Amino acid sequence: RGPQGPSGRPADPGARAAWRIPPDGAVLRCRGAEKVYGSGALRVAALNGVDFEICAGQSACVLGASGTGKST
Repeated sequence: RGPQGPSGRPADPGARAAWRIPPDGAVLRCRGAEKVYGSGALRVAALNGVDFEICAGQSACVLGASGTGKST
């Protein structure tokens, strides 16, 4: 079937130039991520100002016990 573009249709080989990696190598960048559950006195900050980058050629995973919000 071949590689697909963001629309799910087959990628146009001529469009590859649009998918350039920036000079710092980051292909995924997150700055200041926050996630809060509950409200009032029951507020729990699952994420509080999380920053990360994943660069070309790197792999990353999220580890944690069952039910700790990894998919959040």
